[in-house]
Amino acid sequence: NAERLNVLYMTMFACGIIQIVMAWLRLAKVVRLIPETGLLGFMDGLAIIIFMAQLPAFQYCDDKKLFIECTLEERKWLNFQDHTLELCLVLIHVAICMAIMKFWRLVPKVGSVVPASLVGLLVGTLLEHTLFRKAIGTGTRTVEETAPISGSLPEFDWPQVPSGDKTVMTNILSFSV
Repeated sequence: NAERLNVLYMTMFACGIIQIVMAWLRLAKVVRLIPETGLLGFMDGLAIIIFMAQLPAFQYCDDKKLFIECTLEERKWLNFQDHTLELCLVLIHVAICMAIMKFWRLVPKVGSVVPASLVGLLVGTLLEHTLFRKAIGTGTRTVEETAPISGSLPEFDWPQVPSGDKTVMTNILSFSV
């Protein structure tokens, strides 16, 4: 398992080097060779993955201290009968962030300079920690309530890939291209 992870890291490193070389050689026009249906399929797949990653924000678990410790069977969906306030707060976050993403670019001068995603993140954080938690007294689940936070900054470590194995090196190059 550790060897596979090192091969993945080395593949991503090789992919980055190839991208830098292609940018240095000004080969961006090669992207036009990728069919539009391929690009749309890739972007749709990314959208589905991001959407599915956001779904746990609409779930809760009373059995464990941290949300990540709950099994899929222990997780329950927020509903308007039992958790009206929490569900409304999550939906308010979603609506405000979607509105910012849609309309921020229409703000003169600033809208084209500051990314809408950054503004949505800052507004959501400000809203959560000022209005929801201070004024209302409750809020949505935070990262600290979802999973443990500890440790330090990661240290650089060169991936340990078997150098004599030609199939591994072939796989790294084929997957990075």
